[in-house]
Amino acid sequence: MNIAIFCTGSNPVPPKNYGGTQAVNWETANALVDRGHNVLLFAPKGSKSSATVIKIYSGWGAEIEERNVQRFLVPNKDNIDVIIDTSAYGFPGRYLLGKPYVARMGGDPNKTYCRFFSRNIVWPSQHHLAFHSMGDCSCSQRRPEGCNPPIIQKPVCYKFVENILDVFPLHETNLKRRLDYNPKDYYLYLGLIAQHKGTHLAIEFASRLGVKLNIVGPKDKSNYFETYIKPKLTHKIQYFEGTSNVNKWGLLAKAKAVIFPSTCEEGDPNVPKESLLVGTPVIALDGTVAEIIEDKVTGIVCKDVNEMLSRHREILYVDPYVCKEKVLEKFGVDRYIEKTLKVLDRAIKGEIWI
Repeated sequence: MNIAIFCTGSNPVPPKNYGGTQAVNWETANALVDRGHNVLLFAPKGSKSSATVIKIYSGWGAEIEERNVQRFLVPNKDNIDVIIDTSAYGFPGRYLLGKPYVARMGGDPNKTYCRFFSRNIVWPSQHHLAFHSMGDCSCSQRRPEGCNPPIIQKPVCYKFVENILDVFPLHETNLKRRLDYNPKDYYLYLGLIAQHKGTHLAIEFASRLGVKLNIVGPKDKSNYFETYIKPKLTHKIQYFEGTSNVNKWGLLAKAKAVIFPSTCEEGDPNVPKESLLVGTPVIALDGTVAEIIEDKVTGIVCKDVNEMLSRHREILYVDPYVCKEKVLEKFGVDRYIEKTLKVLDRAIKGEIWI
């Protein structure tokens, strides 16, 4: 099968730092090549893969995405059997109307990007499909009765960091967690620093509990960091601009727990999966994350910060080996690719869904 994977120009594949979509694209391209498929990966400068990389313009936004489709994807259309579109604005599906096509929907917490995709959306979680199935959503209004759109949760992405499971198989901090509750150990918030990600709630948790919190990740483009985060930083609550995809695994492995207080409608977040892979439990607010974290087994899923505080000691009883076992079982690459190939086959046979 000749498969095109169309990316945004925002980050290389795989990403050097922040970029969950790019990590998944790397895993997808390489895994499909391993299974004997011919893969064209349309990605910006700096991208590497066992697939054939076609370099596109770097940058973010509708204008650049449309230019990349016109300049690079359309001229290669005769060499493509099916397209996996991981862009934000759906130009591949709009320009190549007769080409078998699937759109892998991302987080889209505000129900905005879905309006650009007229067909074959693959949803990242049950929770997110339900969110986009409400009557006020544009794709919900276009979805015919009885339509059965596919759901494929992303794999836990780690293979682009060589020998990661050997470097951080299960850190001793995790192995001793149930026996030694050391208040000097840090909790970790890893991800975009933004209102909808609930970074301020992670700070509230740490401040009220009196524990150390490391905040790591890029700032969004608003004044959120300067207004709500910077004034609350202390010797215990510290911010670090970012980390590489190599170094982040050490941060995750050594943390007492990862705090995931997202208040938006997450599609299928990567950080909780990455945390479980190195045996670190997750303390999260309810939502899509409940499809990743098993309450009282691999972490705790709470309704608010008060519950996070009242239940935080439950992480002492989370078995790090179970965390690793569960995430590889449910979110392994092989399982993900099997589901992806079935959906691509549906599109090639002419099936259309919203």
